[in-house]
Amino acid sequence: MNMTIESASANDSVIASAVEALLGAHRNHVSLAALPPAAVPDNIAAAYRIQSAFAAAYPAQVAGYKIGAASPQSRALVGADRPFVARVFADTLFTSPATIPPGRFFTPGVEAELAFRLACDLAPRPGGYDRVTIAAAIAAVHPAIEICDNRFTDWRTVGLPSIIADNGFYGALVLGTAIPDWRERDLGQIHATMVIEGVTRGAGTCQPVLGDPIESVAWLANRFGEQGVTVGAGAVIAIGTWTGLFTMQPGQRCVAAFAELGEVQISF
Repeated sequence: MNMTIESASANDSVIASAVEALLGAHRNHVSLAALPPAAVPDNIAAAYRIQSAFAAAYPAQVAGYKIGAASPQSRALVGADRPFVARVFADTLFTSPATIPPGRFFTPGVEAELAFRLACDLAPRPGGYDRVTIAAAIAAVHPAIEICDNRFTDWRTVGLPSIIADNGFYGALVLGTAIPDWRERDLGQIHATMVIEGVTRGAGTCQPVLGDPIESVAWLANRFGEQGVTVGAGAVIAIGTWTGLFTMQPGQRCVAAFAELGEVQISF
């Protein structure tokens, strides 16, 4: 399920330098002030080339994708004019309740959201996918917590292309129990509450922030389709948060409560 989102002028040696820096940060758990000067992407297309090469070199398979900067608030935070995509790796998928090993992440933050698992391939399609065809291709919907993370000492200083190259703030994804009757529900009206150490930090429903969640999956499939890329069966797609991003500290516990659908729990 690896992908090349866009073409770019960055040459192979420049991409390799960026990938080695990012792999080293993961391997040694040492944050980067920035990518090597010659390897800093100066546009989004170059950033996706680095992200794609990083995914090919990462020691676990791609298990799905996330949508970043999905809401206007998130886009304003990172200076994006549209959502971006990043990979979900197989070794970063957890099942709730999850206990996160110490030292796994750099500066983890948590977001309550929904994750979709595909029943079939979504190959490039003339005219793209609409809500009906995407809904028919979905095998399961899970309440989830995304753990956001990055490998930079201060992400605010590196710019959006470097953030996308560094796999778009992705750290891990914790899945709750699949929603059994999701086809009979208005997913946009699912209410979630984010609670950290017993204190409610964010709450709300999806639709006012992200719109129709299934439309988000269609957007991702069509984004790949424009590049001639198939999103494979079994892929997990996390669509972004509507309760906000909250930083976690060692020893803290986070609970995302999805009304009658149950909870997703993480202990750091």
